[in-house]
Amino acid sequence: MSADLTTAALLGTDRNPGPHPVGDELLAAALSRLPAREDPATALLDVAALAAVARRASTSGTEAGTVRAPAPTETRQLCAPAAAARLRGLLAAGKESWDLLELWLATAAGNGLRVPPGVLVPLLDAAAAAGDRDGLRTAALAVSGERGRWITPQNPAWHGLVAAPRPGVDAIVTDDDPTWVHGTADERAAWLSAARSLDPAGARSLVAGAWAKANANERATFARALEVGVTPDDEELLASALSDRSVAVRTAAVRTLAHLPSSAFVRHCTDRALACVTVSRTLLREHLVMELPEPEKGDPFAAPYSSPKAVAVTQMLGLPAGVGAKADLLTRLVEVVPLSAWTAHLGKEPRTLVQLAIAANARPLLQGWAVATEREHDAAWAHALLVLVGARSISADLARILPPEAQLDVFRATVSAAPAGYEGHPAVAAYLAQLPAPWTDDLTAQVATWVGGQPSEKSWTPIHTSEQLGLAAPPTARSESVIRAAAARAAENVSRALTRAADAVHQRRTIIEELT
Repeated sequence: MSADLTTAALLGTDRNPGPHPVGDELLAAALSRLPAREDPATALLDVAALAAVARRASTSGTEAGTVRAPAPTETRQLCAPAAAARLRGLLAAGKESWDLLELWLATAAGNGLRVPPGVLVPLLDAAAAAGDRDGLRTAALAVSGERGRWITPQNPAWHGLVAAPRPGVDAIVTDDDPTWVHGTADERAAWLSAARSLDPAGARSLVAGAWAKANANERATFARALEVGVTPDDEELLASALSDRSVAVRTAAVRTLAHLPSSAFVRHCTDRALACVTVSRTLLREHLVMELPEPEKGDPFAAPYSSPKAVAVTQMLGLPAGVGAKADLLTRLVEVVPLSAWTAHLGKEPRTLVQLAIAANARPLLQGWAVATEREHDAAWAHALLVLVGARSISADLARILPPEAQLDVFRATVSAAPAGYEGHPAVAAYLAQLPAPWTDDLTAQVATWVGGQPSEKSWTPIHTSEQLGLAAPPTARSESVIRAAAARAAENVSRALTRAADAVHQRRTIIEELT
């Protein structure tokens, strides 16, 4: 809407009855063909509606007098009318249906289908609004076909859907690439990650050349980008970043170097951390003994316990001066150490080591092991930490590492350790939220049974977990039947939530069938 129309709407048609200029000859000609209105407010709404349609249909950013080449011929097959009708319904439902919309788009994209032209504008609008859903945005652009890719750059609101240009597969990475020189911070970061996967040495040289003039955010981005295909050749540059004046840059360099077990930094951190931990034996029991390390000059780790408030808290708890900082330092060291070094040093399997650390209240070890487990994607460590420590006390992100056969075991342990009623629900929900979909049939049945067994109390509502169940259960008739059976046995409000979950499973199955 133009500034004149906005002003007229704010002032009211009593003070500004019109006529309202539209500032465009073609738009004025279209407006002259509209029926005359006696009510000034209705006339203003007509002008605003026409202006909005014209804005959405215009080719923003195209210079006057230029004519774009037509879109290439479509290569994807048009989806069936029933599938298109369902897509329109999902788009009309808004954010509440984004999970099902993403399933629709991903399934259509995987089957080589495209949407009807009449759906392109609302589809691209929805994809642009789903800024944190990369899967939805990528699939939306794919199913929009050649016409969608042709029209997307012409609307500024859709520019974010167009990925930053990647270096050519056979290209040599150079410092004059337009995206590298003129792109936004996000575009440059994406381009640099792509460059690393295609030409690691060229990308590293590019980073080294730009490092001195880059600001702290850019240097941190560079250090993170080097994680893609990191090799010993990157060690020198990353090691120099360990002394950077920015905590963010040092943190990024530490994280990237942790992927290089042979680097001097990781080997030194390993020696320091292992020296702090031993296993002793008294009578028939083994005990883990943990000592806190001394800081070294040039440690790249942040010092969160150095603030006056943190020092006061440490004193209030009656802890020796500096113990908080030393415990945090040990955690940072353990995060870097390869997990295999612990089993070799202490001669124990992951489960036994976690049990010993829990008995010794060695929180720095447990926290550090969780970070290392996520980096190395070690299923044995993830299983031990989640079962023995719990998803509420340790990172629930580790659930993504579990193999399907271990997911049910951890779910049972999480439920068993969680407090009864509402207080225990967040821990269970946090764990389930990290599991990749679809779940196994056994896990689906166990979750449905657990939800169905909850009391119908106002202080506890199973809506969130039921929503997870409806979106993660296998889209099969068996899953739907299991959930509906649990709903039939459940209390009233729980039954309604489970029924909605069963309906979601049914709709997911229908979406897949319509697009196959």
